Amino acid sequence: MRRFNQQLGIVVIACILLVFLSPDDSTGQSEKQELGHVPVLRQALSDPELEGYELYSKVLEVPPAFTDTVAHRHDAELFGYVLDGSVKIKLKGKPEAIFQQGEMFNEPRNILHTLLQNMEEKRMSRILLFYIIKEGRSDYQKEYN
Repeated sequence: MRRFNQQLGIVVIACILLVFLSPDDSTGQSEKQELGHVPVLRQALSDPELEGYELYSKVLEVPPAFTDTVAHRHDAELFGYVLDGSVKIKLKGKPEAIFQQGEMFNEPRNILHTLLQNMEEKRMSRILLFYIIKEGRSDYQKEYN
């Protein structure tokens, strides 16, 4: 397990470096009102105890003043690191929480997610997302009532 933690640490650091070294246009105002998804890394985990699992990471770009209230779940453990801006998130059974640049959060597998809001009125917020996901599972599922 120690080897896995070391490998995961290396992958996380590599992803953060890739994002910080890439061109950044997050200070401009966005005309579009859709979430942007920029893939970073998808790699199988090498620990034999975690066979069939992979790390999937991407940068989620949230337009200025954007609000998403589509209830959904992630069939994976999700970790987020706010690269730029600040966002408000609401998970079922938990109070709304605001995360700012440099802060990290966790969304447990299959918890209902009901709000993502960019708290920045004039600039994009960007979140580096890490999913620990079993092959074949969905990283996003809308919740239908």
